[in-house]
Amino acid sequence: MIDKTLINESNLYGELYVRKFNFLKRFTKNNKLFLKNVKSLHNMKKYGFKHSESSNWILDNFLSIQNRSTTLLDNKHIKNEKYNSLRFNNSYYPRVYLFCLYVCNIQEGVFKEEDFFKTLETYDNTVKLTLRELWSVPFFLEYAIIDKIYSLVDDVYKIEYEKYEGYVLFNRVIKLINNGKFSSASNKLKSLLNGNISYYKLEAFISLLEENRVKDDNIDKLLRKVLNNEGLTFDTLKSRNKSHLRKIRIKLSSYIQSLKDISLINWQIGLENVSSVHKEFLKDPVKVYPNMDYETRDEYRKKLEKICRLHNLSEYETAVDILNLSRSGDSNFSRHVGYYLVDKGVYKFHKIRLRDK
Repeated sequence: MIDKTLINESNLYGELYVRKFNFLKRFTKNNKLFLKNVKSLHNMKKYGFKHSESSNWILDNFLSIQNRSTTLLDNKHIKNEKYNSLRFNNSYYPRVYLFCLYVCNIQEGVFKEEDFFKTLETYDNTVKLTLRELWSVPFFLEYAIIDKIYSLVDDVYKIEYEKYEGYVLFNRVIKLINNGKFSSASNKLKSLLNGNISYYKLEAFISLLEENRVKDDNIDKLLRKVLNNEGLTFDTLKSRNKSHLRKIRIKLSSYIQSLKDISLINWQIGLENVSSVHKEFLKDPVKVYPNMDYETRDEYRKKLEKICRLHNLSEYETAVDILNLSRSGDSNFSRHVGYYLVDKGVYKFHKIRLRDK
């Protein structure tokens, strides 16, 4: 499993490999865990367990997140298996996916469309993404954001469960105290000293002691020892937990808002403006390509994509070759980039380009 927080700009460059990556299987597995976590949070609330604000955010936005997840599962890109990939931590990941994870990591606050396209354009100027990669960006960005949400939901569930364990521990200890088994109650608490201490479990337990005005010298002594070993007081413990949950809530709200924002983007125009192939065709000597409608320009790019895929050519370099051929044309027809893609110049282009290859 990739550690998403480790992705930085240096991970977006390097030797390229064509590798298989089963996003459908991976996403389905993560979605099942998400649904399980949400169901558990809902049940906790149903039975009167006090939730954090982060949990309430998740429950309030559950349907919106799940609807986007379902839509993503129907996306054609999730069913593709081979991607231009980069090596990261001894595994291979699609570079567009790594780029989108990187964007999520550097994101501060709500998603900013202008900043995103500037970052994408800078990246494309360097690596020259294929047209297929470029058109898959909306899918991978949404995938990365939902994946981040899933991870945060899992974090929140684990926190709430730790708090629930504190509640269970309190009830067991109180039962022993009420039955006069003070020594057994102290022994039960010693489990807090074994292994890693759960701060949320500890806070929940101490809070319940205070709320119920339970006083026991042995328990107090044991709890002070636990807190001292961690360099904490009960107040600093609560402050630490509150701050941690607040950071999670802010991230959650940011990613949920980002999901809504990216659905409003005009991806056709935004991605076209980033495309290196599009930028080359805009230099069409007879200025026909720039004045075409989007659908016709897209047909030209799809034709180029098909040629390059069939003959294992670089799309950007092929676009440059077509532009150079059009510049040397002897008529308005042969000086139009489309002449070498969908007109009589196709044969001439194939003959020259494949010969050089």
